[in-house]
Amino acid sequence: MKFVNFELKKLLSQRKYLWLLIIVLLFTCTLFLFNSLKYSEMKDRAYTEVQKLEEETRSLQAQLVGNSKANPADKKNIEQLSITQNMLGSLFEWKVSISEKKWDAVPIHEGEFLSYLYQFIENGGQFKDVQLEKLEVTIKKNEWIIEHNLSYEDEEYPLSPHLIIKESNLIFLSIPGLVLLILLFGSSISTEKEQNTWSTLATQPLSKPTLLIGKYVSQLISSFVLILVIIGLGLLIPLLFQQQPLSLRYPQMVGEGNNVTFIPIYLFIIRAIMFFICANAILFSLISLISMLTNNTFISLIFTSFLLLLGYIITDLISVLQFPFNPFHFLQLPNLIMTIPSKGDFLYIIGASIWSCGLLLWTILLSKKDMEQKVSVFHHPFNGGNTQIYPNQLFNFINFEWRKVKRKGLLFQVLTVYTVFIIIGSLLLTQETNEKKLTYISELEEMAKDYETERIPSLKEMVNSNVTDQSNNEFSQELNTTLQIEEDRLEKINKAIEGYNKHNLRPLLDYQFFELQAANGEFDTSRFIQSEVKQLGQFTIDASLAEKRWLINNQVDPVFSGMYNPTIFMNWTFEQKGQTKEEWLKQNQKIDNSGLFSLYFYFEQNLYYLMVIFVFLLGSGLAIERDKRYTIQYLKTQPISSKDIYLGKILSSTMIFIFSWTILLLIILLVGTIAGGIGNWNYPVIYYDSVAEVNSSNYSGHSPLGWNTGFHLGTMGNYLMSNYLLISLVFLFLIVLSIFISLFCKKIFSVFAVSGSITVLGLVFSSKLAPSIAHLIPFTYLTPVKIINGEISVELNNPNINLTTGSLILTTSILLIVLIGYSFQRKKSNIKTNLVKSESTNLNSKSAQ
Repeated sequence: MKFVNFELKKLLSQRKYLWLLIIVLLFTCTLFLFNSLKYSEMKDRAYTEVQKLEEETRSLQAQLVGNSKANPADKKNIEQLSITQNMLGSLFEWKVSISEKKWDAVPIHEGEFLSYLYQFIENGGQFKDVQLEKLEVTIKKNEWIIEHNLSYEDEEYPLSPHLIIKESNLIFLSIPGLVLLILLFGSSISTEKEQNTWSTLATQPLSKPTLLIGKYVSQLISSFVLILVIIGLGLLIPLLFQQQPLSLRYPQMVGEGNNVTFIPIYLFIIRAIMFFICANAILFSLISLISMLTNNTFISLIFTSFLLLLGYIITDLISVLQFPFNPFHFLQLPNLIMTIPSKGDFLYIIGASIWSCGLLLWTILLSKKDMEQKVSVFHHPFNGGNTQIYPNQLFNFINFEWRKVKRKGLLFQVLTVYTVFIIIGSLLLTQETNEKKLTYISELEEMAKDYETERIPSLKEMVNSNVTDQSNNEFSQELNTTLQIEEDRLEKINKAIEGYNKHNLRPLLDYQFFELQAANGEFDTSRFIQSEVKQLGQFTIDASLAEKRWLINNQVDPVFSGMYNPTIFMNWTFEQKGQTKEEWLKQNQKIDNSGLFSLYFYFEQNLYYLMVIFVFLLGSGLAIERDKRYTIQYLKTQPISSKDIYLGKILSSTMIFIFSWTILLLIILLVGTIAGGIGNWNYPVIYYDSVAEVNSSNYSGHSPLGWNTGFHLGTMGNYLMSNYLLISLVFLFLIVLSIFISLFCKKIFSVFAVSGSITVLGLVFSSKLAPSIAHLIPFTYLTPVKIINGEISVELNNPNINLTTGSLILTTSILLIVLIGYSFQRKKSNIKTNLVKSESTNLNSKSAQ
């Protein structure tokens, strides 16, 4: 217990708990401030939603009145008309409650409307965009709120303590929280070994198991500290500034699909804490084990991160592995938190206990070996001892920094780990590509069989039965048209299957284009073949058609699997063919293991954010010279100025990052080329166009009917090159920013904490508070893929947010930061020189006297 107290005091003295508090405080304050700015619009948002319901109800009422005049004896129509009148009455009361801000009364009138709406649908009525299953869920929530005497709350921009705590939990009691705790407290053992204090601890009257368990317990206590800080600030800030009541019985939906239920929010928070503690217990025991195997903090963190990422990916891909006794399943915290509570929850506690105890025992057994101080291996000097190979001291310092990175071996180890990750990723991508091809072709074969044996014979039978019946010529003509279309479809399916078997994918393209024409309503027969424009949206269908035309015109083979090209403007108004939206998106996700498409997949899945490790490796700047061994004093004794040290750090980090980043992309390209060929440079990629671009006089893209935005297509090769350029500039900006901050922060952690906070605040400011000038702010471009494809430009309706502007702003920002830092170091050096001269003059005058 004494050693645990000692560890906790050490963490306090290192101000790690203070940083924990600051990070959570910044997030909570930012969340609360942003929601507070939206609070004044709460009434308008609620009123607008009710108005939409009222418009649809009045439209239904007018339709039913018309039907009633045409057929006065229709009892079903009369009953539905009566229900719509009741619906309008409850909507009126609902609107009045919102207008007068009587939030306690809103759930009551909402419940009345939902009850009448349920009756209306049960009686055969149809209400726009409302499904019976989702309506039942909404009614359950409303009944819960009324039963517990709760008020209406704006869940989109919450200000109440319980919802602020929930929002904070979803962020910090998830992957970001695990990463934060690992960075702050996970390197306890490796830091001791790195600073040679582990041997000192071994000389104390403490057993090795006591040392390890003490450190482990202090790490777990830190997890509870984070939880207390989240709950404390989540309660304190809303109660102080908004004074909204705490409602622990507020309903929270859990489950997925049609299998959902509601639980009180306090139970939701308790379960989130339980899963988070279980995940931390495993994580800290794992990193303790890895720390015993290495003497380097960075390596232990990298290896742990890689192992966890690999386990997470495999667990996510293979659903059989998603069970309580798989340690990597605990990393799926968002999914676990949203599961329905059951008696099996205790299995997660048992599984976490078994794994954490087992890993901790393994760590203790490893520590039983004698802790001998390792003798440094003799390294032969670079260049035969001739270290001054350049006449310029700046170039010599850059060379010195490169040699230092090379001798530490960290760069090589990082590149090795990433290379292994790339190879494993390529194998998984190849497996998924082959599975998608086989699945798609087997589905086509099943469809062809169904059309041959069921669909077309049934249509022929209907056509023959209507030959003698001339009473409905329109219906007979529609049957003949449908039969012809379906026979054409069957022919195209068979040709597609035959072409695939002969490695000719052009017939497959023709079939997909045919299906998209049908989805676009070009073969709409009203009864038998319907358009899917309402279900998926004109934008998505037009983009899919444009993609297929491009492939046909440029003789480019399609990429499996689905025929549609999902876009950010996709509608989803019904569960088509028993599918969920997520299943449809996965079905139509383009997967290929070729070299160029592997790079495309790497960018689209945001895997390039893994390169943030180079920010930590290269962005510590002068802070790493002040930390631990305090080598800054040695550098000051060398014939090189402080401004050249600063400039040398930036130039060496820039060159090392560009070299490493380019090498990794070439490895992805090479591995993908070996697995599936180089790919096609001209494969089409969609670019979104903002309203301002569409309205310009020289717009040459395509704006779908009913949309004020548009799109155009470009080649994958240009898309990849654009991403390479912008991502390079983004990470160089982050590295240079961190090195600049190291001029003022002495600790490495402080450097990254400050630069991370500035980055997050800058991103929030540019995207939420200043969209009109966002193109002039470098932080806007921190999501480079969305910049390249125009998604951010459309979202903020700012056509100036593009590759050209981004490259110019980021380059200017980098040069400006470098110039400011250089000037600061130069001025600081001049001040010191003047002080030395002044002191020397004073000494000389005193000696002369």
